[in-house]
Amino acid sequence: MITIVNNCLQFVELAQLMKQHYWRPGLHDNEAGTRFEALLNTFQVNSIYSLIVEQLILLILSHMCG
Repeated sequence: MITIVNNCLQFVELAQLMKQHYWRPGLHDNEAGTRFEALLNTFQVNSIYSLIVEQLILLILSHMCG
């Protein structure tokens, strides 16, 4: 679970770096920008949900074992 969260966060960071370095204003249409932002939001939401699930599992295991 931690690996999934880390991968999602790393993807978001790399995508934002790519956008800063290579995305030129006015070069891409609005649809591409909208889809790019939607993709980033998807990875951010997935990493948040994965982190919450992981924390819940750890909490349940700590109550079951002690």
